[in-house]
Amino acid sequence: MITDLTGEFDGRKEIFVQIQYNNRAVRFFAPNWLTHYRAHTMFSKEPETVAWLGEMGPRDVLLDIGANIGSYTIWAAGIQGCKVVAVEPESRNFAILQTNVFCNGLQEKVTAFCAAAGDYDGIGTLFVNGLLAGNSSHELNYAVDAALTPKDMPLRQGIMAVQVDTLLANAEIPFPTRIKIDVDGFEHQVVDGMQKTLTDESVSSVLIELDPTLPPHAALIDRFTDLGFAYDPAQVEASYPGNPHANYIFRRV
Repeated sequence: MITDLTGEFDGRKEIFVQIQYNNRAVRFFAPNWLTHYRAHTMFSKEPETVAWLGEMGPRDVLLDIGANIGSYTIWAAGIQGCKVVAVEPESRNFAILQTNVFCNGLQEKVTAFCAAAGDYDGIGTLFVNGLLAGNSSHELNYAVDAALTPKDMPLRQGIMAVQVDTLLANAEIPFPTRIKIDVDGFEHQVVDGMQKTLTDESVSSVLIELDPTLPPHAALIDRFTDLGFAYDPAQVEASYPGNPHANYIFRRV
């Protein structure tokens, strides 16, 4: 059940969206139409992602790369009961992600980093795709769209870039059992920065959004296969029928 609620937050009346599922409930801060939409389409936008999260339990750890406002972070921690490490670079999205963590009392389950996962450690520029919280397609160091085509993106934000291998080696966070990667274009750079992580057999599954018409994305399919993962072509086709991009669910075999 999905319900709109009015509640007080930081001295103001705000809109929240509450989702009840299997005798549990989570709520999402919805200050604009897009954050409201993301909550209301939890089950319809990416049903394969919700089903994949539904396989997780309290012993699992999700690494959510490109967490946006935390829709799947909150679902994994609040409904499935697992721990989550969330990585989101865009400042407005990160602020709402943290608000959602706080409003659901998940501070002990979720650790969030305002950073960009990539193939190097250091300072970068985030090209911001609009000021609306909940927006996506913010790109690290290149003004391009999700198809890696040049795009006019005048809004910029300084950001720290970090390899996942570096993050896991240096931060006091749990090691993931599952990884979700959705950064709208530069997924291959994220994977470049997590090669050590992916060789660890603790990682049982990776859900990653890919567009195999892009050569660096097509190459990732073989890379995951070489690392001992497999995917179901039928699952991929059902993800976004008729579209070149899709969510690929890789499982260790």
